[in-house]
Amino acid sequence: MIRLRRGPEESIEEMELEEFEERIRAGQINPSFEVCFPVITGDRFVQAKDLELFNGLYRTDLLNFKRYFHLGRVPWLTMGVIALLCFIHLSVVPPTTGGSGGLLQRGAKSLPLMVELGQWWRLITSNLIHVSGWHLAVNCLFLFNLGGPAEAMFRRLDYTLVMIASGLGGMALSALVNPAVSCGASGVVFGVWGAVATFGVRYRNLLPERYRRYFIRSVIPYSIFALYMGIAMPGIDNWGHLGGLVTGCATALFLPARMLHPHDSWSSGKVLLLASLSLLLALGSALPQGPGELVSDHYFPRNGLMVPVPRSWHDMLARRDRTTETYAYDNEAGVVIGFETRETKRPGQLDHFATEFLELDLSDQLELNDAKGLRIQEPEDAVVAGYPAKRIEAEIITPKTASHITYYLMTRGNYRYILSFSAPIWLASAYEGIFGAIINRIQIVAPDRLVTALRNSEEEAGPHHSAQLGIAQAYANLVSQADSTLDYAMQEWPESGEPFAAKAQLLYEAREDLHRACILVRYAMEHQEWTSKLLMLAVNLHERCEEKETAERILRAAIKRFPQDRTLKNRARSMKLPDLEELLKEAHKASSP
Repeated sequence: MIRLRRGPEESIEEMELEEFEERIRAGQINPSFEVCFPVITGDRFVQAKDLELFNGLYRTDLLNFKRYFHLGRVPWLTMGVIALLCFIHLSVVPPTTGGSGGLLQRGAKSLPLMVELGQWWRLITSNLIHVSGWHLAVNCLFLFNLGGPAEAMFRRLDYTLVMIASGLGGMALSALVNPAVSCGASGVVFGVWGAVATFGVRYRNLLPERYRRYFIRSVIPYSIFALYMGIAMPGIDNWGHLGGLVTGCATALFLPARMLHPHDSWSSGKVLLLASLSLLLALGSALPQGPGELVSDHYFPRNGLMVPVPRSWHDMLARRDRTTETYAYDNEAGVVIGFETRETKRPGQLDHFATEFLELDLSDQLELNDAKGLRIQEPEDAVVAGYPAKRIEAEIITPKTASHITYYLMTRGNYRYILSFSAPIWLASAYEGIFGAIINRIQIVAPDRLVTALRNSEEEAGPHHSAQLGIAQAYANLVSQADSTLDYAMQEWPESGEPFAAKAQLLYEAREDLHRACILVRYAMEHQEWTSKLLMLAVNLHERCEEKETAERILRAAIKRFPQDRTLKNRARSMKLPDLEELLKEAHKASSP
């Protein structure tokens, strides 16, 4: 409401802004009339000629309110932004992969890539690309509808600041809260909504009724509805919408209305705001790249592999089962770090392991993923944690991905380790530093079997625990220590067969001195209670030594002793024992109550 009086002693008239404008145009209000315009003057009365709004209307009728705020005026800056978005969508080189990987290749938001690789520029580029033509069309339509009034009410430089700040704010909040890959100019659109809504609320007393209805009944409810749709519909980055909306509202609080201050120079507050945003981008781009702090932990205590990982991954790993033999970490960028450990039946041979891996493991992987292209380098010698290793580089093309994978193969006694580092081809070089840092910090420690055996042997010395300790030492490639442990046990407890059986088992697995192993296992059978495992070892050793009759005799005795043991039955079938069926019937009758 505007109050008007002809002089200090005259009566006061009250009128709406529209009536005030019309009376100025009609020449019914002179420059010397006193006006109280609360939005501009507060409670003070000033002469009408001191108001820029009055001067514009009174002098030329060109700088009126309608000129600065109506939908028919061409929003050139908004049209330019829309043209830029369309040009980027049509001209960007198609990615080598589809889905989220393709979006990331074009510049979409990804927190791991921003933090681990220092790619903070994605806060900007993610606002400029879109998932599809439909996604682009919707954002451009909303931006066009709101850009006209926004460009009219704010100076173009201020309006540019609103869009930049909204885009950065939207993607920043999305990166902090929403881990999914996202992109699109919807954060900018919501920021413009927020700025327009803030203007409507801030200058509600200044607006004519028809424009007040536009802000209160259209802009604000539609913004709330759009946020609700973002929550209700899957695949919508509503956190980006919310961040853009809040940033747009906050930025608009620092910006004056164009119609009230058309020639005002930039205030120090706006300069400071823009400088802060620029500083944020500069600091972000200057952040060090790399894995950051690496945290070491026993993620594979069963087989003695200590794996260091970046701290950001450590919290995720801490919630996993740490007793498993395989583990893989992957992020939305398609980066996968995998660790696999195995306990074999005989000491590992690195060359044989590499050949077996290429022929079996990698072939199975290619078949499962329906690989369409493949490039594998010959295994190269490497060193990991002080142990000899084989490094294999491969590029695998599947219908969904194009990945570069680096494998490290290691052996230690009866343990095998496969370390794999995979990334999309376009990201492989960027992650080399992180992969290298992990490899350089990997350690091989005592496996659980050895730790347990050492503890038990210290707590209770005896043939059983000594036998277990010897096997654990041999499996950990501590061959000389294993020999010493078992030799001592055989001398100390000659009446017990367990150390002798353990020595025979190690010789059999190593394919060494098999005749001596046969002697040792027969001694063990004479000095300890029979078990199916012991008898199976005796069968295998005598068959390996080409003592088939002895092996069959022991196997028959084993089946009679353990008629329910499926391993023994299968072994008898593989040896084609002639009287197997009769033997099984007799064993079954004997075992029946």
